[in-house]
Amino acid sequence: MGHRFSPVLCIFLGSHLCGMDFPMAKMGEGQGDPSFMEAPPAPQALDISRTRTVSLPLWANFCTILSGGRPELPENGADLSPADRAWLYALEATAAERDGSAGLARERWEMAEGTATQLGFGEEMKEFRANGIAYLLPPSDGSVERMRRRWERRGDRQNFKRYLVSLARSGREMEARRLLERHLDTIEDPELILLGALLWPEDSEQAARLLRQVLLGDGPTDLRTAALRLLLRRPGGEELFVFLVGLPEPDDRELRNSLRLARLELALRHGHWHLAKSLAATLFHETPAEEKNRVKFLRLWLWLALEQVPTDYGEIATLLRRPDCARDLRRTVHLALADHYRRQGNSSLAQRFLEECGPPGADPLDPEELALRVRIAFANGQLAIPWGLLKCAWNSGRPPPEELFLEANGAYMDSTLAHQWNRWLAEIFAGPSPCPSQLHSWGTLIALHNAILLGDLQMAERLSFAVGDSEKFPLGREQSAELQLNLIRLAMARGDDRAVREGLNLLRENFPDGDGAMDSYFVASEYFESKGAGEAALDELRAFLDRYGESERRSEAIFQTANLLAAHGNSADALAALADIGPDSPYGWRGRLLEGDLRRMRREWGAAEAAYRSLLAANPPDCAIPFARLGLAKCLLINPSPAARREALETLEWLSAEPASNGDFALEAGYALALALRREGDWGRARQALEKGVQSYRHERKGQAISAKGNFWLSASESLLRPGP
Repeated sequence: MGHRFSPVLCIFLGSHLCGMDFPMAKMGEGQGDPSFMEAPPAPQALDISRTRTVSLPLWANFCTILSGGRPELPENGADLSPADRAWLYALEATAAERDGSAGLARERWEMAEGTATQLGFGEEMKEFRANGIAYLLPPSDGSVERMRRRWERRGDRQNFKRYLVSLARSGREMEARRLLERHLDTIEDPELILLGALLWPEDSEQAARLLRQVLLGDGPTDLRTAALRLLLRRPGGEELFVFLVGLPEPDDRELRNSLRLARLELALRHGHWHLAKSLAATLFHETPAEEKNRVKFLRLWLWLALEQVPTDYGEIATLLRRPDCARDLRRTVHLALADHYRRQGNSSLAQRFLEECGPPGADPLDPEELALRVRIAFANGQLAIPWGLLKCAWNSGRPPPEELFLEANGAYMDSTLAHQWNRWLAEIFAGPSPCPSQLHSWGTLIALHNAILLGDLQMAERLSFAVGDSEKFPLGREQSAELQLNLIRLAMARGDDRAVREGLNLLRENFPDGDGAMDSYFVASEYFESKGAGEAALDELRAFLDRYGESERRSEAIFQTANLLAAHGNSADALAALADIGPDSPYGWRGRLLEGDLRRMRREWGAAEAAYRSLLAANPPDCAIPFARLGLAKCLLINPSPAARREALETLEWLSAEPASNGDFALEAGYALALALRREGDWGRARQALEKGVQSYRHERKGQAISAKGNFWLSASESLLRPGP
């Protein structure tokens, strides 16, 4: 049996530790998406409530009873330790007393005292029966005074603890600290030192000093583990990390594992990847094969080895060749390698390692493995596999995570299977036997939005009626706003301007501060612009700025306003609007790119060149670089300087070698290169660039509609290819 904590210390420990897991960092936080792996939770050895006489969860239930709540009693008391069973009887007796069941209370108290007496703490239980409320509720001034007199009269350690706690719990923390400080030099009891640490603020140096004293002492493992857990809650942790790394390995296995986990937590928290990898490997290799935490430590070790530390595939290969590498460990390694190569962009190699795992190991699949298999299949263009996996998970009664559904929805809505996919969504979310209630509204709103985007107005109407059923689809405030916005989109698809206006007014009146109301201004602006009502489109954006001018979406509204002004030939006002977008705002790079394009169209070559160079110097996203470089090259082609024209030609050749994924852009860049080469007198290379661009574009767009911009540059290219008169 572990150390027996006194009830008085449990009250204080409970307030600091109850319900607190070992604070293991999440793997990959801020490091991409290690979808198949998760950090291991605290091993059971770290749950100090299992090894002491008074269990913290049971004490929390005592407090629940006295505050008027209902206790959460264990379903099977036989699973408890004998000591905890005694306290469970006391808990049931306390609940019976509160409910007025005197006979049941008396019976349970007798059982509690009898069990406690057999285990050697019968006097504690009797005292608790007599003074339980004094323990559990903030003590009165009178009871604090009685405890002081009892301690002064007897001078024993137990009454000293009770007096300290009663002072602190009655709001007299400073008095408790001063009392303890007067006796600290003579105190050797680790329980009392730990109690003293709890009297100081968590982030104070005095608390840290006392906790370290307990940890470094030779007291019971439970106390030292509790001190370690409390130390880990302190802010920062770099100093604690250095301190823990310097500690010798304890002989006690439980404390040794606790210390290793603490080092691992801090190593992950502070980015000490090599040490974290070593600790994870040690915990994996030393964890008994039958413990499920062994696989979780392996996952963490693999994640660190593959993602954070220069990869040593030899280590992993050696592990796979080991005779004790069981099938579940082998699968874990192959899944980790598959996930690693997926995130490296090598989807074919990811698929190979996934095949090494064999078929899915469970039905339904583990959520992380399901996500991994779905994402690898999408990366390889295998649309049938993810759908089958998602259906299997759904039919098993274990719905896939919302995030995975959203990823799949985006992939299928961009494919030729969009209509079939959305019919399935409508069936499972709003069909005769729909999904679990918590997903009803979420899924049906997605299917409704999809149907509107696909132009399937009949399905959209059906789904809008279904999701409006408040009994079947209970909607939260945010979901109600999303439904209203989709009804507006549906009215737009029907071309019902009156319903659109009414819907906008209703949404903005009922949900003025939600995302739906904000979205509505952008949706409405786009709608009115598509109908040729440019001024109405601008009015929507101006109204947004009037109402939400301090919101995070301010720069988006300004940019869209400038875009509309430019589209209607008002470049001067567009440039004036762009001046209000700060360079660090989310739309800063878009604003600089549009500014460059507008100034170039106004033949303000120097200002346009400055805008493009400013954008390129600001480390913009990759998608912006080709467009900025093309605009810059067009400005440089006008410049008579040989150096400028040489830079323009080099830029256009770079764009031709690595064109953007947008086919229209590649065609435009090829035309600009051909024009530049012809001006340099190299008509042969100019013709070659044009022919390559036109053939590539026509092949890419085979069977697809060509945009107006694409048609323009296609005609210009073919015109330049035709011999002159």
